[in-house]
Amino acid sequence: MPRTSSLILALAIVSAGCAHTPPPTAESGAPEGPFQEGSPLRLTWSGSGGRGSDAPPISFGSRSPSWRPEAGTVAYAYGGYSNDGPDGCVGGLPSGGGARVWELCDSDASRRDTITTADWPAERRDGAVALVRRRWSPIGRTPYYSELALRPAGDGQAAARVLPIPYPAPGAGVPVQGVAFPAWLDDHRLLVLAQVWMRSLYDNVDTGLEIEILDLTLGTSGVTTIPGTLYASSVAPGATPDTIYFTLGGDSLVYRRALSSGVVDTVVDFGALGIARDVQVRNGRLVAVVGGSVTAGAHPYLGYAQYDGGGPLYLVTLGTGQPTLVESVNDRWKHPTLDPAGTAVIAEQGGDLWRIPLP
Repeated sequence: MPRTSSLILALAIVSAGCAHTPPPTAESGAPEGPFQEGSPLRLTWSGSGGRGSDAPPISFGSRSPSWRPEAGTVAYAYGGYSNDGPDGCVGGLPSGGGARVWELCDSDASRRDTITTADWPAERRDGAVALVRRRWSPIGRTPYYSELALRPAGDGQAAARVLPIPYPAPGAGVPVQGVAFPAWLDDHRLLVLAQVWMRSLYDNVDTGLEIEILDLTLGTSGVTTIPGTLYASSVAPGATPDTIYFTLGGDSLVYRRALSSGVVDTVVDFGALGIARDVQVRNGRLVAVVGGSVTAGAHPYLGYAQYDGGGPLYLVTLGTGQPTLVESVNDRWKHPTLDPAGTAVIAEQGGDLWRIPLP
């Protein structure tokens, strides 16, 4: 298919994928519960095929959920590539299902000739939201503008840039092209996975570069690299701001690091189950995506890359080291977020979000 036809088809598919049925709206008021029952419970309807379908090759649908314990809501990204209005938005969804309770879209009328995507929202305890925002030409493969933005708490607030992207990576020595898995350590520091990516006719990958702590009050001078995390694939905070858990590309291990002392230990080895990533830890329980559709190795331009199409979800009670399969080995979950009690996960599959009870 010619490239122009492929682009038109992709835009048409995404435009359809932005609609939810029935459509949740921010104006609909208090949460009304899930739109349908089931286990796992489907929370969004992107039109992408649902559970078990392959994820689309470009970023649209519902994605990158992040649980906010204080509010019982999950921040997530939705929408995609379209010129009919705000393209990529972030919003808050009741963790048990229902209508969105808040949303943030790029409604700048001067940018109607561009495409905006928003990803990786992280809601702070006071309601402020950090997110990654990118703007694209309608025919471009790479964004011409990227930033880490912050929307202050309160109705009617607009998101403003706090860190331009790309920015220098102190550890890796190459520019950071994106951040993923943002999590607040306190009211001004974000724990993130710095990423690099490749976009071409033959290659499409976002892959981990290193783990960083970003002090949002200091801009590019507030970037601190965590040593020993080159080519990390995921990161999550522990029970205190001094502890983090992380995975490395192509590795079956989950590591724990004490930030103050620098001591690193291995908490889980998934061994023959495969490559571990998307780690989350809450209340003494750990979940990770392990195995599935994933490959990792040397990359001619990025140095190293991990291609991830999702995989089955495993649960481990810390101290036991024994993994338990959650749901099916054929699942292709991505980016789970774990509830404060460690009893449920919300994760991506097939362009939608699902709530999965844990055994």
